[in-house]
Amino acid sequence: MGLRCRGTATCRGAIGLTVIRVVRVARKRRLRAVRIGSVRYSIAGERVTSVRLKLTAAGRALLRRAHGTLGARMTITLLAAGAGARQTQVRSVRLPQPHAR
Repeated sequence: MGLRCRGTATCRGAIGLTVIRVVRVARKRRLRAVRIGSVRYSIAGERVTSVRLKLTAAGRALLRRAHGTLGARMTITLLAAGAGARQTQVRSVRLPQPHAR
């Protein structure tokens, strides 16, 4: 995934992937957000870089069971330097099944 840092300061943040799944809690079925991957990044000012996000074992298993593509929510958080302000964007993404090597 390509990210761009605007301005001269270094951009830092995190990216997380979650899916909504049915889980059993006390013998009942409930919807829960399951984190299937996350990564932190740091980009120098005025640069574009690629960030690789590795899936967790649970994420890889869900992708295998999805038979092709898995819908997920990607949360991108930008941490501002200094006062601790955050900017967050949430996007829907489709994760394709990787090709066999």
